[in-house]
Amino acid sequence: MTTTTKPNQPAAEPGSGPARRRRRLARVVLLVVSLGTALLAGEFAARWQIEGSFLEAVDSILGLRTAAEPGGDANLVEDALLGFKLNPALPGVNSRGVRHAEFEASKPAGRFRVFLIGDSVGFPLDGFFHDVETSCRARSRHDLEFVNACVHGYTTYQERLFLERDLLPLAPDLVVLQYCVNDNFRFLHRLTSKGRRLVTPEAKNFLFPEGDGFWPWLTRSSYLVYSIRKLMLSSQAAEERAWQGIGRAAWTDATWPDEEEQVLSMRDSLRTIGARLVVLAVPHEDQLDADELARDAAFVLKPQRMLGEICARLSVPFVDVQPDLLPHRGEGLYLDRLHLSPSGHRLVGQRLAAFLDERHLVPID
Repeated sequence: MTTTTKPNQPAAEPGSGPARRRRRLARVVLLVVSLGTALLAGEFAARWQIEGSFLEAVDSILGLRTAAEPGGDANLVEDALLGFKLNPALPGVNSRGVRHAEFEASKPAGRFRVFLIGDSVGFPLDGFFHDVETSCRARSRHDLEFVNACVHGYTTYQERLFLERDLLPLAPDLVVLQYCVNDNFRFLHRLTSKGRRLVTPEAKNFLFPEGDGFWPWLTRSSYLVYSIRKLMLSSQAAEERAWQGIGRAAWTDATWPDEEEQVLSMRDSLRTIGARLVVLAVPHEDQLDADELARDAAFVLKPQRMLGEICARLSVPFVDVQPDLLPHRGEGLYLDRLHLSPSGHRLVGQRLAAFLDERHLVPID
């Protein structure tokens, strides 16, 4: 009888089978927990840095606030109605949050008062509104008063609230509403307790509008992911057109009924005191781009068309300075594609002054 000899079997390793699987599972769990802890720590650190303080970071997590890009500004203070306003404690800013001396209890007899309301485009005190004032004063013997009441970061909605609450009691005779393509929101920014402006969830949905899936939600919700994505896409963002980022709202039909509501409310509130409203549209630099205009001018200029149609329906004087800037494109009219350079301000000021003169909206002798 032949005996078959089995080859030597390797000795069983200690902890084989279930024990080994448990160790592997424990390592995976430890790795996931460590990674999760690191990500949570990074998220909290990002919120602390952006929000400005430990407590703000905690509050942003508990309140599920969305990620936002900081635009620090100690010149702003919170306002229950407006969200924020210029700090009245700053030199040159009065109790109403306007860069002007305190207004008299009542407007002096014979004075014609003109307000400019808008955002950072019209904000510079030496910008286009100053040029309009200089032009009008040089040709008029009337008592003219020009007040720049712009607040950087404001939208048309905030400008309407500001006008109706704070400026109407000052008896303006004419109000110029400066519009740009970032204005089609209720609130574009919110203010932290440290005075920093952060992009609102409403605006973030236009900045990252990819939908309602997990990745879009994470990008909008996580400060850490948002910061990393902005860093990775910084060069792309620099090339992003006005109608692709936050400015996309101005090219979205659903935002325009609300814009019309704001213009209508301002027109009607001013009419109650015998005053007039003028709407001024200042283009984004992309709206002067020859290639884009050749490709689809109707699309590129859609915000101005929509706003012009609103003003026509409401019988509100409307001036679009895009045609006036167009021949001078490439001449350094902008500082950063949105905000005007001194030469850009000068051209806008010339056009606005001529428009006010043509329509006899300011008394000129």
